[in-house]
Amino acid sequence: MNLCFTEQVENYPGYLICRDGRVLSLARISKRKGKKGNLSVPGRILKVSINENGYPRVRLSYKGKSKMFYIHYLMANAFIPNPGNKPQVNHLDGNKENNILKNLEWATPKENSDHSQNVLKNIKDKKVEQLLGNKSIKVFLKLKDVKKDGFGISPIGQRCRGNIKGPYMGFNWRFYD
Repeated sequence: MNLCFTEQVENYPGYLICRDGRVLSLARISKRKGKKGNLSVPGRILKVSINENGYPRVRLSYKGKSKMFYIHYLMANAFIPNPGNKPQVNHLDGNKENNILKNLEWATPKENSDHSQNVLKNIKDKKVEQLLGNKSIKVFLKLKDVKKDGFGISPIGQRCRGNIKGPYMGFNWRFYD
């Protein structure tokens, strides 16, 4: 395991968060259910999953209960002071997968919304093209219309802006002029 600057995840002993966004579970001894003896569980870097809105997250467990946590929230909670006790974490560049510390800030819901509207030039009203390979499948008159077909606005918007490369749900996406 590579060394990194870490902080313990608040309220979850046995987990560390690195300044680069990796979350580590520490080696531990676990009781075996219904069996005699204990099981030695090695420490490891946790697998990250992306939720339907494009946010990376990990599952943490404590006292038999597990919960999903967003990486950006764990990062901010561990490394960014929050003297104003603001409840949300904003991605300055709008890329939900860019969880480096200089891209994160604590924000109020209004600050987060204003940032989306004013700084990121909210793109929900732009036309979007759905492609299979390079073949056009459908043009949505507004990005927000993709929700009607079961797609997430954020993952498609991030691909159209070039923040994330590769297909989403088997399709390529781009803004339609």
